[in-house]
Amino acid sequence: MPLMNLTRHADPALNYSVAASWGKAISDSIEDIPNNDNSIAYLLDEGLRLYNMRKPEEAIAIYQKVIAIQPDNSDAYNNIGLSLQMMGRTQDAILCYRKAIECKPDNIGAYLNMGNSLRY
Repeated sequence: MPLMNLTRHADPALNYSVAASWGKAISDSIEDIPNNDNSIAYLLDEGLRLYNMRKPEEAIAIYQKVIAIQPDNSDAYNNIGLSLQMMGRTQDAILCYRKAIECKPDNIGAYLNMGNSLRY
């Protein structure tokens, strides 16, 4: 399966390559979403839907769109961490949980997810 770098961020928590099998349709439809709170909520919901379908690579691509719009979105970093954890990328997931906590120190979910990752 071909790999591509889905991020151009300097943040080491997001510098990774994932399988890009999700196709152009999702990318094209996301590009047309306006930059507002409703679009952020839509993208987070879409990422969660993909995560729940056990499609972590696709979910990460969606969460990266959130970060492109709102670079300090703690939920997006936390959810990238969960997706990476699903892929077995524990160390990368922990970096994302730390970034989520840095963006929003009271993000309890990020602390819990990081703790769960460190247990194993």
